[in-house]
Amino acid sequence: MGSSIGRSIQCGGHRILWASQGRSRETRERAEVEGFEEVTALVDLCAQSDVIVSVCPPHAAAQLAEQVAGTGYGGVYVDANAIPPALAGRIGELIVGAGGGYVDGSIIGPPARASGSTRVYLSGTGAASVAELFDAGAADAVVLDGVLTSASALKMVYAAYTKGAAALLLAVLGGARSLRVDEALRREWAMSIPELPARSDRLLEYSGRKAWRFEGEMRFISETFESAGLPGGFHSAAAEIYRRLGGQADESFPVAHEQTLTDLLAGTDPAPFDPTR
Repeated sequence: MGSSIGRSIQCGGHRILWASQGRSRETRERAEVEGFEEVTALVDLCAQSDVIVSVCPPHAAAQLAEQVAGTGYGGVYVDANAIPPALAGRIGELIVGAGGGYVDGSIIGPPARASGSTRVYLSGTGAASVAELFDAGAADAVVLDGVLTSASALKMVYAAYTKGAAALLLAVLGGARSLRVDEALRREWAMSIPELPARSDRLLEYSGRKAWRFEGEMRFISETFESAGLPGGFHSAAAEIYRRLGGQADESFPVAHEQTLTDLLAGTDPAPFDPTR
């Protein structure tokens, strides 16, 4: 996602820098493909950048912001991660306190490779100026009225449904396997909800690779709902579903084997159902 957002800004003629220190070979390859300019350390990137757009796993957003603030960065910091509004507000205070400017952001959609597929929502003072950076690229920038953290709030409620509903379906698949009715469930779905078998297959593959990112996002959504006076338990449970998948699945995981993933959801090797438990 980060490389596609960088590319969207680059299409407007802007220089895109990336800090290579501690990054993976895959990250280097993506940066080189996009033609981003390499600097070694984060402090070098901060010294040469007017705007920084943070796109990282949600659980790393606060730490990255602290590192940027620690350099004395004086430009505009756009946190575009899936984080709760309360955390976005704290990051904004941190960046402004260090002498920089802050714009809240969030991304909805897949990596921005085709026009119309991906929205970058922005809120707060300076959001309109940041939106102009995306005028020529595939990602569409949308400025939200309202409070500073409206962009983060929108992402939380949006992902609460999309990834929360996905976690529910994953839990259903794990439960059906543990109870030894998975094949019967698929046959019933084929008759009564015919789109679900194919959807569940796609979901197992996608979530098996992305679950390690989604766990923290679900916990943030739980916090957001509780702060709004709503139950957070739905998404605490969703976080546990993704936690069970995230420790096992990565790009090399045999995601085509549905049984492997549903076994993980059910608690590894499922035992026959005991109605007396």
